Amino acid sequence: MKVGIFTDTYKPQINGVVTSVCLMEQKLRENGHEPYIFTVTHPDVRPLKDPDNVFRISSVKFWGNTEHRIAKLYSQKMLHKVKDLDIDIIHSHAPFSLGIMGHLIARRLGIPEVHTYHTMLSDYTHYIKFGHLMPKEAAENYSRVFCNRVDAVIVPTPKVYEALKNYGVKKPMYVIPTGIDLPQFLKKVPENELELIRKNLNILPDDKLLIFVGRIAKEKSIDKLIHYHKALSNKDPKFKLLIVGGGDYLDELKSLVESLSLSNKVIFAGKSRYEELPHYYQIAKCFVTASTSETQGLVVLEAAASGLPVVAINDESYNTMLFEGQNGLYYHTEDEYIAALEKLFANPEAMKVMGTKSLEIADSFSSDNFYNRIMNVYTEAIANYKKK
Repeated sequence: MKVGIFTDTYKPQINGVVTSVCLMEQKLRENGHEPYIFTVTHPDVRPLKDPDNVFRISSVKFWGNTEHRIAKLYSQKMLHKVKDLDIDIIHSHAPFSLGIMGHLIARRLGIPEVHTYHTMLSDYTHYIKFGHLMPKEAAENYSRVFCNRVDAVIVPTPKVYEALKNYGVKKPMYVIPTGIDLPQFLKKVPENELELIRKNLNILPDDKLLIFVGRIAKEKSIDKLIHYHKALSNKDPKFKLLIVGGGDYLDELKSLVESLSLSNKVIFAGKSRYEELPHYYQIAKCFVTASTSETQGLVVLEAAASGLPVVAINDESYNTMLFEGQNGLYYHTEDEYIAALEKLFANPEAMKVMGTKSLEIADSFSSDNFYNRIMNVYTEAIANYKKK
């Protein structure tokens, strides 16, 4: 099968969408299929350095978020490329830019189209300058219109399924959590490499190290974690918070840390390559998050695959990977957050058991399982399209 994947984000960018796209690209190739990536240009990538299956469309920085790029909505050149490649199905991963282009080309050439709805647009309207230009209702309406124009919709969690259903999406929807490359996170990093990271980050052997990994953005609510950490570290100075990732909100968070006199308690590791993430997970004792904007929360799954217990704000996004009392704890308020961490660290043996349970849970999110379920959607979408 020849699959045209249209996405606004791709390597070298690092986020959940890129993880999903690259994993599916890898599994398609391993199983004898031909994936073709249609994506935006990136200043850190020369087109000639890309593999033969990657086609980039001229793009500019998105004015609301410099980490994101947008391209033109249609390209006759890409239409001819899709036609020449004899693509069997188009899979779009964003409802803007390349998603629109993929949709227009699919309809022009009579190709079935599947869309993965990765992002709750209503949680991201603050990126639109003069925010009133896209109130939440407009984001919801746009999501409904776009999803009802494709042949099938993939969502990562029941939370997103229910949201789109409430928006009025009528097309077939399939709940398929994005898988992860489990071996990468299960493999033990040599102790000397971990010790070097600890030394560089000024982390002591007996520190109670918490970790957050992800894009440093307003909607991730990392500022809440920092505020919570002020009270937590006042009660127990051994607690430290490691924040791994890059983004436009980083400078603001660093200023917040400085204003709270937490410079020796909150550590910013900066942006990390995907293959380096296991190093950071393996020096931590517990993963924490306050984000309610996730559609799945892949970093929680990565932490689980690294054998970490998780403390997360009570949100439906995590219900398939965090089970209360089994591999972590949920919280609603700052007091509950602090109490959860105190409870965990007071019982190292229980934390160890939770870490083992995290590994068991992560095992059900294998890349093979993810691939097989996506292929079933492709096959059904193609069959249904032919019936029309």
